[in-house]
Amino acid sequence: MKPAGVEQRPPASRRRRSSAGHVRLDGYDGVVPSRTICRWTALGLAYTGLMLAGPATNALAGTTPVALGKWKATTSTRQTFEFKIVQHGPKASCGTTTSARCFYALSYPTIPDPCPNGQSGGGVFGVPNGFVNQRGIFSYKQGSPNSNEYMQFRVVLSGSKGTGTLRSTSPEELGVESAPVCDSGMIKFTAHHL
Repeated sequence: MKPAGVEQRPPASRRRRSSAGHVRLDGYDGVVPSRTICRWTALGLAYTGLMLAGPATNALAGTTPVALGKWKATTSTRQTFEFKIVQHGPKASCGTTTSARCFYALSYPTIPDPCPNGQSGGGVFGVPNGFVNQRGIFSYKQGSPNSNEYMQFRVVLSGSKGTGTLRSTSPEELGVESAPVCDSGMIKFTAHHL
């Protein structure tokens, strides 16, 4: 107990004098921010950062990384071809579909098209150009597998490696109606960044 007439004051650890000489009980002296103010400021900045970075982080989180530049592919028939992956933009536009990356063929493999009568057709496979989607896939088809002129190309890229398939059909004799169709079958290939 304190004697009568003596003013009760908070403990010294809770007393602060402001620059004007007033005693404050919240621990804030007007010059150095209190821990509470620092904590709320840090939380506010962290929340703001997450709100601003959220959409960008979500968009990039689903994108498979693919090395830009020159690549070399080798088919299961021991043929090679090269292509390049470039960033989509004003200098490299790969069609009307918006994509982060473009695929450009630099050379073409020669593939066989075995025919039903034992002869072999085939020739240079025209690797198409196009866009690589967010999952690192570029896929192209022309015609249907049962038609005389069918072409299929698909590559899956991730980092500096890739795998894919290609297939082509062509008539055995051009200009002959209902000529047997020569089919390369599904040819696999692997690719790596140079």
